[in-house]
Amino acid sequence: MGEDVTRDARSRRCIGIVRWALVAGFAGAALHRISRPGPLYDEILFVNAALGGIDGSFVHSTVLGVPFMLMSYVGALKAWLHAPVFALFGVSIETLRAPSILIVCATLLILSRLGERLFGWRAGLLLTLVLVTDPLSLTTARVDYGPVVLAGLFKAASVALLFAWLERPSAGGVAALVAVLALGVFDKLNFVWFVLALGGAALLVERRRFVAALRASRPAVWLPIAVGAGALLYVGGFVVLPLLLGPGPGGDFPSTTLAERALALPTLVRTTLDGSAWWRIAFRTPAPARPEWATLEVSGLVVVASCAVLSSGVRGIRDAEVRRLARLAAFFAVLCALLLVQLAATPQANGPHHAAMLHPWPAFALLATGATLVAAMPSRARRRVGAGASLLVLVVVAGQVRFDAAYLAQLRDRGAIQSWASTAIYGLSRDLERLAPDLVVSADWGLHNQLFALAPPASRRRHRNLYALLQDGADLEQATAELAAALQSGKRVAVVLHPEDETMMRRARERVLAFAARRPPGSFARWPVTDASGHTVYEVLFLEPSAAP
Repeated sequence: MGEDVTRDARSRRCIGIVRWALVAGFAGAALHRISRPGPLYDEILFVNAALGGIDGSFVHSTVLGVPFMLMSYVGALKAWLHAPVFALFGVSIETLRAPSILIVCATLLILSRLGERLFGWRAGLLLTLVLVTDPLSLTTARVDYGPVVLAGLFKAASVALLFAWLERPSAGGVAALVAVLALGVFDKLNFVWFVLALGGAALLVERRRFVAALRASRPAVWLPIAVGAGALLYVGGFVVLPLLLGPGPGGDFPSTTLAERALALPTLVRTTLDGSAWWRIAFRTPAPARPEWATLEVSGLVVVASCAVLSSGVRGIRDAEVRRLARLAAFFAVLCALLLVQLAATPQANGPHHAAMLHPWPAFALLATGATLVAAMPSRARRRVGAGASLLVLVVVAGQVRFDAAYLAQLRDRGAIQSWASTAIYGLSRDLERLAPDLVVSADWGLHNQLFALAPPASRRRHRNLYALLQDGADLEQATAELAAALQSGKRVAVVLHPEDETMMRRARERVLAFAARRPPGSFARWPVTDASGHTVYEVLFLEPSAAP
């Protein structure tokens, strides 16, 4: 007996060491050439709030002078987490991205431990291999487009807390679960999709255990549940429902009718989970081809229907372990299905950062289904089938490693990086600092976020984001009034634009160029900024002060 306990303790230590080694290897890969691609709009929109709200951009509301909401649907949680990092080490591409990589590492550790608890150490280890090589894990850790990194952490923590509470009911467990879900919703309101899906899966599949855990947790659980339910109803009624009723802004799949969205959703989900959508965000080159059968997450979506059928016969299964695994398969299948329904029903759910809400639950659904089928087999066949399934998972891991290696290798070619994520932004930032204009105006979408974040602390107040005014002003004089006033007061102004073929706010560009054309000869200069391939990615219009034309 004592030898068995000692052997089990050693096994657990070994598994723990392997888990940490795999996550450390993931961190090393994620940190490789960390400055490439350049910073993206979404991943750095929190910087101004993290610095206390220097210029008011992306500070939707404050509480006691502290930024609280960055946008109407994005909270300031990421800004709060980065504020002490910026205070200690300053703002740089390393301090922007390293915290996200650490958060993804923590998420992987939680998911790995959860997989071990639910499916055993062997299946848990295979799941860890799948997750640390998953292209979505790598690409989102490096570039938090969406953003999605904190949502991933809260998804993992809430599922782990839910199963821990079902096994050992307590008021503290409920409070922790509600707190994590609340943080997820505060981080970004579309996390309400996951809250509803998690609650729906728990009630549909684990209803008996859920009710029993509530009873065992005593009346103290009702307070956090009531607070959480009230907040959820408020968010759902005043934020989510208008999104469901309103038109979508366009994006990667249609938003005109529910039928069109439902038909286009599989492609969005597939490209999100197999990494190709994230490749396109970073690179101009086509993503490497990946065979569908070698993509575990995509295969997992096919399991949703079979898991639902499997769950319908759970009561008739006599073997307790098979019944437990079948319930897990049904739980993760229902979780995926409810998320898919909400994605299809929401017009604004039009990009990979929305479909990423599914990750990594299709993998859990597939693993649970496979474990159920293996456990239900005769003992003679179990080992052979289990070995074959493990080999298949290793094939999938090999496919993911090839994709990850291609992604990291592509970072060598700075000319292949998309213009909105070009590393030329670093040189542009240094050039602007050297030229030292009194005012730096961003006249197109996204530029202000990048230049403001990369600017030295003393220079950040020079930056102004005027693309909206230039785009929507009633006439040329109104739209360019701030530029004219700055020049009349003797200031030197640098206006940063995207080139003609990549301009997003075309009217703003036209107005800036028209304003410059009306100025006296010699009072302005204009030059392109190119990337490593010679492609023009930015333009700078430098205006010298002079009498108004």
